[in-house]
Amino acid sequence: MPNTILTVLKSMLGEPPTATVSPDRQNVVKGKAPTLNCSVSGKPLPNISWMRVNNGEEAIINLPSEKYTGGNVDVPSLTIIDFNIVDEGIYVCKATNEAGEALSNYLHLTYIEPPTATVSPDRQNVVKGKAPTLNCSVSGKPLPNISWMRVNNGEEAIINLPSEKYTGGNVDVPSLTIIDFNIVDEGIYVCKATNEAGEALSNYLHLTYIEPPTAKVTPDRQNVVKGKAPTLNCSVSGKPLPNISWMRVNNGEEAIINLPSEKYTGGNVDVPSLTIIDFNKVDEGIYVCKATNEAGEALSNYSHLTYIGEQLSFTENISATEAFTLAETQVKYNFPVSVTLRHQLKVKLPDNESNITDCIKIGQTLVFADCYGSQLIICNADGTDQRHIPLHRKPWHITEIDSDTVAVSCSGRSIGIINISTDEVTSTVNTRKYCRAIAYDDNNLYVAIGEGIIHVIDQAGMILRSFNPLSSKRIYDITVKGKMLVCIYETSIYCCSMHGKLIWKFENEMYQSLNSVTTDDKDNVYVSDFISNAVLVVSGEGKQYRELLTKSDGLNGASIIHFDRNENILLVCTNDGGKAFLFDIKNN
Repeated sequence: MPNTILTVLKSMLGEPPTATVSPDRQNVVKGKAPTLNCSVSGKPLPNISWMRVNNGEEAIINLPSEKYTGGNVDVPSLTIIDFNIVDEGIYVCKATNEAGEALSNYLHLTYIEPPTATVSPDRQNVVKGKAPTLNCSVSGKPLPNISWMRVNNGEEAIINLPSEKYTGGNVDVPSLTIIDFNIVDEGIYVCKATNEAGEALSNYLHLTYIEPPTAKVTPDRQNVVKGKAPTLNCSVSGKPLPNISWMRVNNGEEAIINLPSEKYTGGNVDVPSLTIIDFNKVDEGIYVCKATNEAGEALSNYSHLTYIGEQLSFTENISATEAFTLAETQVKYNFPVSVTLRHQLKVKLPDNESNITDCIKIGQTLVFADCYGSQLIICNADGTDQRHIPLHRKPWHITEIDSDTVAVSCSGRSIGIINISTDEVTSTVNTRKYCRAIAYDDNNLYVAIGEGIIHVIDQAGMILRSFNPLSSKRIYDITVKGKMLVCIYETSIYCCSMHGKLIWKFENEMYQSLNSVTTDDKDNVYVSDFISNAVLVVSGEGKQYRELLTKSDGLNGASIIHFDRNENILLVCTNDGGKAFLFDIKNN
């Protein structure tokens, strides 16, 4: 009886509603139309409304509208059109009838956005040894995880991160930096971004390995007969293959040679070497090869071409017959009468591109100028304890200032004052034009500037006086002793006063590539001749000479010499792999 009464009452009063939404959490991608499923019950069938919870307050959603569909008796579930960030939040379904009302559980909608990834620029040329950064811009909600891939044969392979080779490439630093870039790192790279909304691959980024160019001309000196066609061989390297141009040095300034022309052949990418047609006096001078690519540019060493179409005399004041007679007889005055090898050593050069351009002996220390290595090489007189002083410019010639200090002429129109005990460049003297040959006497530097000019400079860089002893011919080397200044051109020795007045001149057709000059304490003049592999000595009056050393003494490419007047030792350095010799000189 009681159950029957309860059933009658329910049919008269109705059944309270219920409302349940499922699932209670959804991640919704931007632009999608999520449906919030609401299951309801009650009698009579409940009316439906939806609410959003803002700051703990439930606010009614106005239905129907363009933003929503459903949410009524026929379709209790609510669909949100074109979901966006502003639609993110908590939603509640409300069911109402005559028996009461009910709120559903909370439904949390989270806005998520598919990731994007873009790398820029999409192409980079990277110089050997640099550390390029591959910039990757990413977006997405939540913030995407980052990975990087390389494309090999069309297949994308994941790069293992982190590693010693790479930095970055993560959520905090999406961009990828490659350490010590080399040829094996060249290729295509892709950035990948991943989150709950999906994944995205960036555009391809192409990295191309490039290497700065080098250029070297051989030989660096040539004597050219009138009408011949000399070739200046230029060896170049670099990636991509460098473009080639040639220049001539006029008054210290490098001027471009217009190519191609009837006067020249070569001098291009296919044939870097330059051939000069019908060589004549006007073609004499200094030539430079220039190599250029995307990684930079490089100038070769100087190549000196000397015109020898005219017959040269032997000695200014004596005949050829007399000169040979003097060479075959015992030399008078204080001419050297014996030469004894004291020690042979090998200067350790860092690579095949190194080239010793000068050397001096200070006490028991030897100093060598390594031009292509841009450094000084220091060692003991027996070749032990070799060390290096790196320089910012190429060193050409060295002169002693005191037992701890040398002056070094360098590329870039400068002279470095260097303490060889502390390995420090203590000061720099700038010159107006390029400088090579250099000597020191009585607190002043004697510097060959440009073509044939000698500046007398104090250590502060002030020019005290200038003179032109060679009539604009390029000075290859100079030495100063007492009241005598000796300088050499390729085929001649000039002995001058300290103000440039010519005292005597020596020439001999057997010696056409004079390269280095030094003097002893008896005023004898020593010169090296590169082509004949000889060192000869000329008397202080310029009237007598003899060959002191030849190729038979082990001199192959005898190039640089220096006389230690304190110990009567002649230092000879060759271009044969850094070989150096110390000879004891005994005078009459």
